[in-house]
Amino acid sequence: MKIGILFDGGSQDWDQKDVAAIMANVTEIQGALRRAGHETTLLPVHLGDVGWLRRVQRQDLIFNLCEGVNGLARYEDFAVAALELTRIPFTG
Repeated sequence: MKIGILFDGGSQDWDQKDVAAIMANVTEIQGALRRAGHETTLLPVHLGDVGWLRRVQRQDLIFNLCEGVNGLARYEDFAVAALELTRIPFTG
């Protein structure tokens, strides 16, 4: 199964510790999915860039780790709403 891992791609003002915290979760999930035999694609979300939606549509399932966009939690709901429009199943 092709599973995309959606996550906040961060912003230019993030320090290395912020990036490392997000990527630790992403790589842990990616490793577990690969060990289970799934093909994975990383899908970072950035404010003003909707290119990730085209990549979502190539997946069978989305593992949603996106808790904000550019570090702004208020955009989390927009990312989820966009996922719903693609009709690709995704995790909570």
